[in-house]
Amino acid sequence: MNPHFTFRIVLLCALLLVASPVFAGFDEALSGTPKAWQQGQWQITPLQTSDDRLYYRAHQGSADYLYHVLGWSWPTKKISPEVNADMVRHHVAQHERKAAFTYVVRHTGEEGILGAIYLTPVNMERRHVPNFNPNEFSAEVTFWFTQGAESADDSERLLQELIMWLTEEWPQAKVLMPVHSDYTFVHEQMLALEHEPFTEDAETGDLLYRLP
Repeated sequence: MNPHFTFRIVLLCALLLVASPVFAGFDEALSGTPKAWQQGQWQITPLQTSDDRLYYRAHQGSADYLYHVLGWSWPTKKISPEVNADMVRHHVAQHERKAAFTYVVRHTGEEGILGAIYLTPVNMERRHVPNFNPNEFSAEVTFWFTQGAESADDSERLLQELIMWLTEEWPQAKVLMPVHSDYTFVHEQMLALEHEPFTEDAETGDLLYRLP
């Protein structure tokens, strides 16, 4: 077997293991796949396989920053375009099976990707967290934004529109939002929107928010 191909497969599996803890299924009360959001200054659309180069450019352009603030041991500069394309295909396949949903964030009417949103079933490995019952939540949302998005003039609308989108698409859902303690931009935005974390996962360094 081609050694370069073997390395790609091993690295992809390692990355997916890092990003794929133990999940239950989605809450049966959820009303299908969330649709695109194109009602504000930011646009949220499902990730497509054709987005692979723009997706790669987005996370690699802010790789050092995101590695620090996300707490996911991702992204790294070792990710090749080929491995990235494999990851995008994996996300798209999950989306099509409704096992998990991946969206990309753009300025409305523009091509460049400025972030990504991941909707998954709740991570059941957090059962040890104080004041947390995973059965109270329908789904879990995580995300990242590029440094360019976070410094944009309308960056204060990012979290606001994300929450509006979730509320509109899943009005009956209780969504868990874990955010690493180092992700200052998000915590400041959540505070401005009068959302406070209700507990902390000391093992991962995540502060947990409840939406809506």
